[in-house]
Amino acid sequence: MAVRSRLAWLVLGMMLAGGLTGCGGDGQPVTAEKSKFRPAEETVGLPPTDVPRGLPTGNSGENQPADQKLIIEKSAGTTPPAVAENGGKQPPATPNEKGTPETPAAPAGGKEVTVSQEVKQMVVMIQEMVETPPPGNNENEQLTNLAKRQAMIVELSQRILAANAHPQVNDFALGSAAQALRMLGELGDPSAPMRMATFAKAVAASPNADIARKGRLMLFNGNVSAQLAAKKVDAPAILKELEKLLADDAGDQDVLMIASEVCQVLGDRGYRDEAVKGMRAIAAAYKDHKSEQLAAAGKMHEYSANLIELNVRGLLKDVLAKKPDANEKLLTGVQGLLTETSPSPAYIQAIVDIISQLEKSGHEELAKQFLGIFETGYAKHENAEITKFIARYAEMTRKRFAMVGQPFAASAVSIEGKDKPGVPLDLQAMKGKVLLVCCWRTDIESARNDLPVLRQTTEKLQPQGLEVISLVLDTQLAELQTVLQFNRSFIPWTVYVSPDVAKGEKFQDWHESSLAKELNLFGLPLYILVDKEGKVDSLHYKLDSEKLGLRLKELLGLPEVPKFEFQPPPPLSIDNPTIPKAEPTPSNAPSAGPPAPQPPTPPAPAVPAPAASEPKITEPKAAEPNKQGSLIPDLRQIDRQLAGLFSPFGLLSVLAADEPAPAAEANPYLAKPDLTANQLNDWIERMLDKPKTIQSRPGFSAAIAEACDRILADKTAKENAQLVAIENKLAILHRAACDGDEKADQQLAAFVATLKDDARPRIARQTSFFQEERKVLDASDAKPEEITSLLKELQDFYGKEKLAAKHLRMASGTVDLINKLEDGDAREKHFSEFGAVFAKSSDKELARYGKKLAKKPETKESDLVGKPLELGGNTADDKAFVWEKYRGKVVIVDFWATWCGPCRKEMPNVKAFRDQHKDQGFEIVGVSVDKDLEALAAYLQENQIPWETLAGDEAGELAEKYGVRGIPTMMLVDQKGIVVAVAHNIAALAPQAEKLLAK
Repeated sequence: MAVRSRLAWLVLGMMLAGGLTGCGGDGQPVTAEKSKFRPAEETVGLPPTDVPRGLPTGNSGENQPADQKLIIEKSAGTTPPAVAENGGKQPPATPNEKGTPETPAAPAGGKEVTVSQEVKQMVVMIQEMVETPPPGNNENEQLTNLAKRQAMIVELSQRILAANAHPQVNDFALGSAAQALRMLGELGDPSAPMRMATFAKAVAASPNADIARKGRLMLFNGNVSAQLAAKKVDAPAILKELEKLLADDAGDQDVLMIASEVCQVLGDRGYRDEAVKGMRAIAAAYKDHKSEQLAAAGKMHEYSANLIELNVRGLLKDVLAKKPDANEKLLTGVQGLLTETSPSPAYIQAIVDIISQLEKSGHEELAKQFLGIFETGYAKHENAEITKFIARYAEMTRKRFAMVGQPFAASAVSIEGKDKPGVPLDLQAMKGKVLLVCCWRTDIESARNDLPVLRQTTEKLQPQGLEVISLVLDTQLAELQTVLQFNRSFIPWTVYVSPDVAKGEKFQDWHESSLAKELNLFGLPLYILVDKEGKVDSLHYKLDSEKLGLRLKELLGLPEVPKFEFQPPPPLSIDNPTIPKAEPTPSNAPSAGPPAPQPPTPPAPAVPAPAASEPKITEPKAAEPNKQGSLIPDLRQIDRQLAGLFSPFGLLSVLAADEPAPAAEANPYLAKPDLTANQLNDWIERMLDKPKTIQSRPGFSAAIAEACDRILADKTAKENAQLVAIENKLAILHRAACDGDEKADQQLAAFVATLKDDARPRIARQTSFFQEERKVLDASDAKPEEITSLLKELQDFYGKEKLAAKHLRMASGTVDLINKLEDGDAREKHFSEFGAVFAKSSDKELARYGKKLAKKPETKESDLVGKPLELGGNTADDKAFVWEKYRGKVVIVDFWATWCGPCRKEMPNVKAFRDQHKDQGFEIVGVSVDKDLEALAAYLQENQIPWETLAGDEAGELAEKYGVRGIPTMMLVDQKGIVVAVAHNIAALAPQAEKLLAK
């Protein structure tokens, strides 16, 4: 899903970046900071959308005659018709900062071009829907109406495009629709993919050539992204589509960007040959472009293709793995980068990365060898700036190597801490101690994340003679002091800075400060270990037990190697018997290497946005600097390659993608350890406001539960704070359990058990629900008479409850019990009764489920046996489903949903049966009745479901057509497509399936 999500929105984001006016008139998504109703604090799975300024965008507005001026104003004559939302309430019109709605920009001078009254009204309607808050009595209603507005904006934009009134109006409509579709995706609206596909087809059919071209790009993007998201990728077919795109539509940055992205993903997925051919096709398509910047971009793709062919990344991995002859092979590969007299900066970056990786991994002698080759090979480069950079880099690296074994010295002054501001660093006073000198900057995330770990390690080892010195290489003193003010608990050491920085001198590049020059610092963080005699023992680039820990053991005489890992403080013991004891919460650390942006790791310090501060060189005709980057040099990163790229930690690193994943660390979502009960409750409230894409990440639920434990353990916490903590812990563990987290479910059961004797009404109501739900979940093996008795009990229970989303798991469990009854009439009676109850729920999913249960189907499950089964529609990855290709196979068709507990529980059994028989002509076809297609896609990816799954409205229609009411429902279909049996678990169908396979 990560690949699909990243590509599926690329063209839309690209349009926004390319200069389309869009809904808000400022080219920013509606989720920008200016919007009070943005659904998330971060965009998950979406690519960066900024591109270099000044490049041609391909917008239709470029073709507008110079003497035409577009005028659209809101006046009494253009008041839009009412837009019904939230029960017909009309939101008030709110002017923007200038007092009037923003309009598409018009060129200066020339005659005015008017558009129809209808188009004017639609433009104003879109502007008003963006500029006014969505109505609603609470946040949920507001977000629901916000989603409705986006759907309206898409429909209005399509009508505006159909009118083809003016190039700028067309651009406005395209930008508005792009923003709205992206917002729908961020809000988790299941209709977003369908709307995007429909919109793209409509745009591609436009008689306006430029609009149609954008539509073709969208269609190409959606088609290729679906192919790349598949488990088995047909890379040659994708390459053919890419070459066709370049042949038909190459010429502007839009096509270049999407083509680059496709090559990027092909390379990441291991299809190196196709990635190389694709990059060379891009280079050929743009080599003679009239735009020097786009021509340079094409050339950069040729360089990157060469890099991949040389396999520098793989060769370096072999060296680090100590494979035979790996050093010689890497040397040969590097020499291949030294053949050109005017090499690409990408080649130079690759060599810098190799030397840096060798230095960081302890291969110092090999790094020196490569440094000499590098320096000699490019000693007379035609670009003087490059020659200067290489000479400086080589000198700094050699001096840094030479520090080992020499007395450590550093000229720095304190700015706050144990010493007074302005006090020089006195190393003589620290003789006899082992020093760990931490050189870092506050804008480096890895360095910030090290601070809590380093603090705990220091506290343990300080009695054994370890002292930590913090040298911060920030150049903005005021910003640094602000960071320290709010994060002092994580930085208990005296902080020292370069003397010239302390005096207020300004530097564009941190390498120019006197302290950086004195220590020959190039990449950060760097940890310098100094022995008790004051001599440098070793240099380290990370806090690890294998190297740094081993040296500390030797220098301090420790009995064992220290471990560098953050341990959250355990919950305090509870003395008050009226407060239930909190159960321990595991720290489910998230997996390493996320495909999408991750939030800063708590409790690392919060810092301002990082500034570009790497050493820079410039080649002629380079574009303006741009911080975005990736392996393939698309327009968002050309300038990172042409200028300012020479950092061992640069974004263009051709080695980074295959670096070994770091070991699992402490839960990054944990609250800071020094918060009070009230602060913890506030923190929990803020965390629970985050979008579900964040809340579903590993470790999030555990962090909330851990914070609740700390509140319950606080003797000073007021009763209301404890009650809220109990409710929040129950809710977060229950949601995680509903999502299939077995540990969370076990924790939930244990925590509920501690609350069984709590007489407080709020808690008693909660425990009553969870105890009843547990009865349902534990009754899977109950006898028929026990099930009948429990169903009667459940009828009484549901009658007293206000059914909401939390009841969905319990409801699906109830239906699972009904399906176990052998009496068909009894099943039908219970379906009707419970369906009517569930249909009254305030939760849409549960209400829909109830209505389906209550509705008596025209076709009974038993009526299907002996008849052919017909399936059709689209799969969850947006491909047309072909039922005929399953002829000759035995198939089990599984009707299910992600919110269905019994379905989730049965899924491992389904996978196991398929794995056992897939080579005998057996297959599974899933039919999901989920409405939340994003949740479905996430589940399929996370659980690696290998078979096709039908999804969307057509899948729901199939369930209704075949009388499926309770899920899971499974239909066994023979080699001819005839239904042989219907059941609700794999075990009931297994004997008949095996008989069919034996024929």
